[in-house]
This record gives sequence, C-alpha cells and structure tokens, in this order.
Amino acid sequence: MTLELRPVTQDALDYVLEHLSAADRAEMAASGLQDPPEVFADAARDAAVSYAVYLAGEPVAVCGCSAGPNGVGIPWMITTDKAAQAGPAGAVLSRRVVGEMQEHFAVLSNWVHCEHRRAIRWLKWLGFNVRPEAVGPNGAFRPFEMESAHV
Repeated sequence: MTLELRPVTQDALDYVLEHLSAADRAEMAASGLQDPPEVFADAARDAAVSYAVYLAGEPVAVCGCSAGPNGVGIPWMITTDKAAQAGPAGAVLSRRVVGEMQEHFAVLSNWVHCEHRRAIRWLKWLGFNVRPEAVGPNGAFRPFEMESAHV
C-alpha cells in the first residue's frame, strides 16, 4: 500500500475526525476538548509542520507540531483505525516528520492519554521520553518530551 504525506485540507481533516480511532476518541473525551473540528483546523493552519497522511489514497491521520510557550513544539496527531495498517512505511514516515519538527523546535512536548497504549509504544519507539506520572484532567494523561540536537 502506498503511504504519502500531503498538505492538510479541510476534507482530509473532516474525514479523519469522522472516522476517528476509538483510542483517539477516548483521548479527546478525557481532555474535555470542545469542538475538535475547529481546534484541529486551527492547529493545522497555525502549525510549523503539519500533514495529512494518506494510505492507499485515503486520509488516515492528520499530524502537526504547533508552537507552545518558551519555544517548545507541541506535537499532535489524530488517526483513523486504518492508520495502524501503515506498517514499516509508517515508521519511516514518522521518523521523518519528527525530524522536521525538531528542525523548528529544540524541545517537543505534549501529553498522551494513559489508556492509549499504541500511541505510548509509538512515542517511545520514536525516542520520546514518556514519563510515568499522571497529569492533566483527572490525571488521565502522561507527559512526553524529546530534546533536539538540531536547534
């Protein structure tokens, strides 16, 4: 299957949000995120790095990295269940995108839902330090961070 990065479009964002994975849906619910379409449209528009990820011509993820306080990059990603089918090509693409994020920010940092096991494994594989302490709304999240040698 062909995996490719494209600019984020409203259609791709809408499609991913309509077909959101159960784990990402649970993460959004735990965060109390209001109006996900508007939040992610704004995030994609304002991000230093943002992509729609297509698998076999279908959008399966939207990701990006937004500027946070003190020059920290805030990486984010939403996926459909089909994103898990990306296999080795997805791993290679993930490392490339994180590398682009590191070109813009000395530190990448955000939270991941404690129950989102696949995301936690993926973040660790990418080299992020996923800390064990629970933070955020109802202590439902774990902080993760990566320092860049580039910036």
